[in-house]
Amino acid sequence: MERVTFQNKGNTVVGDLFKPEGFEQGTRYPAVVVTHPFGAVKEQVPTTYAKLLAAQGFITLVFDASYQGESGGEPHFSEFPSARVEDIRCAVDFLSIHPDADPERIGALGICAGGGYTVNASQTEMRIKAVAGVSTFNVGAARRDGVGPLGAQSAEYRTRLLERSGQARTREAGGGEVEMFSLIADNPKFDMNDLSTIPTMYQEGYKYYSEIDPSPRTMGAFALSSLSQQMAFFPFEGIELISPRPLLLIAGSEADTLYMSQDAFAKAKEPKELHLIDGASHIDLYWNPDPATSSSRSGTAASVTPTSATRAASGGQRPIPSFPATSSRASSLRSAPASPGLPWATASGSAAWSDPAASAPAAARARSSTASRGRP
Repeated sequence: MERVTFQNKGNTVVGDLFKPEGFEQGTRYPAVVVTHPFGAVKEQVPTTYAKLLAAQGFITLVFDASYQGESGGEPHFSEFPSARVEDIRCAVDFLSIHPDADPERIGALGICAGGGYTVNASQTEMRIKAVAGVSTFNVGAARRDGVGPLGAQSAEYRTRLLERSGQARTREAGGGEVEMFSLIADNPKFDMNDLSTIPTMYQEGYKYYSEIDPSPRTMGAFALSSLSQQMAFFPFEGIELISPRPLLLIAGSEADTLYMSQDAFAKAKEPKELHLIDGASHIDLYWNPDPATSSSRSGTAASVTPTSATRAASGGQRPIPSFPATSSRASSLRSAPASPGLPWATASGSAAWSDPAASAPAAARARSSTASRGRP
């Protein structure tokens, strides 16, 4: 793995570059840009997929989004869809001139919100020759309307959030404090003492980020001033422009966000494929090699070590909110350490992750038998 940087409109974007097993100097390899979910960092699920793809013969590039992780941009912990899409284009810039990458064989894969950003960027970024989304998430729709029936929010609530976002921008313009916002703790519809009020994706996401693969750089809350730009994002409008390049969407059959992948698929033109992983939830496709026995819904702790090495402490982040342990399910979603400076993760090396083919997340494993070496 090689640490790399590239620029996005004055922001330094920090990434990791993975090369294929048996890499030979002088050979130009197909390459894939891997884009992380909302709130994640490059060392988490993107690295899991990047390593699996590298094992199949691809150069892979993961990176922290602008304004997040190790990358530059202020206010930090902002989620700007326009910047996220431009990050992908800039990553393609980087690979297009890299001496080991074949500029005619660059693909793009995104997970969760990264899938929505990847689909959006690929509509008009013709250097991307093949497109894939895993648990693809429509950030704009989620912020406007909520996630699924359980997370549905009213037009009145949406208007109040937009007003608050505008007020936060005004304070920042005057040199005031950056207001942070949590999708769970700050939503009055979600009862922290009753997990049945909270969408499964958020429950399992909390477990993933706090227990399964934690990082002190994870964005537990984001700058409220960026919320209005999230609501203004429509990632699938223009998705038909991806054709005739291939589009693959992978989703769990039990995901409460499945409708987002189905919406994207319905709007896209051929060649396209919607591949369902039976029994999998949205978060299962981040890490779980066997969704049929998912511990994230069984109420037992996951027997998986983090996929990345110990992360350096990074201050300035609001801790992820805790769920009260009022049920067996709640106890499996126990809170993260109160301080983001604590070493939540230990170095990887568990036998569960020692064999990429055996330990692949279900989404990656499902495609491994049909993936063609040397083609994105």
